[in-house]
Amino acid sequence: MSNSNKTAYKLQTVSTKYRKSQTRYLQQVTNKKSASKDVFAIDFEEQKRNDIKYDFDLSDTQIGDIELLDKAISSRDEEISNISKSIFDLNLVFKDLHSMVISQGTILDRIDYNVENTVVHVEAAKKELETAHEIQKNSNERKIILFLLCIFLFLFGILVIKHL
Repeated sequence: MSNSNKTAYKLQTVSTKYRKSQTRYLQQVTNKKSASKDVFAIDFEEQKRNDIKYDFDLSDTQIGDIELLDKAISSRDEEISNISKSIFDLNLVFKDLHSMVISQGTILDRIDYNVENTVVHVEAAKKELETAHEIQKNSNERKIILFLLCIFLFLFGILVIKHL
């Protein structure tokens, strides 16, 4: 895991622990008041508000603020969780991109190797073609020389026969 993933994970863990601790405390306060009150309380939320109000001697505004903070904390926990998931997904995307870059590099290395081999083979083929061309050129010249030599001998033979 990268540092950002670790930090996001730690932040999420601490935030979750804080939220659980706060919920546990509020539940303990509620349980203390519930034990002393009627078992058939009509509205649990109202009971919770009253418990907080009487335990800490808080006004309705302060209780409302606490509830808003509680909702904000829940929302923040959810956002942190979503950010953590997004970071994890982004990490996967970068890992995939890393593997693609490596495979593309390997392919480019193979292409470069094949191009270098092609250059070497083309140069060798060029030399062989030049050699073959020289051989063929020399062969034609030899044929012409041989043909002319035959004509010369034939004419020389005719000339010798005429003088005899």
